[in-house]
Amino acid sequence: MERELEETIKDTIIDKLNRRSYWGRRLINFDDLFSWFKLKASKREIEKTCDELFSEGILWKKKGIRKCFRYSLNPKNKREIELRLEKIYRELI
Repeated sequence: MERELEETIKDTIIDKLNRRSYWGRRLINFDDLFSWFKLKASKREIEKTCDELFSEGILWKKKGIRKCFRYSLNPKNKREIELRLEKIYRELI
């Protein structure tokens, strides 16, 4: 996967989870998260990116139903996430 595409996926996941208030105990199923991308990336690429964000401490990951994980933003790293969001928004302007 291209590095640029991977960063775009990460930024999109963080931005959408923040805008929809998925912090802490409020979780979203991976299938719903995948539907945000409208076939711009494969399911495997998005799952790999979510796992990377989990290992970086940005996302929380919890086992859900049907062998599908659920994700939310990690409130312990809120400051780091907010700095990343500021960087994303500055690039958009």
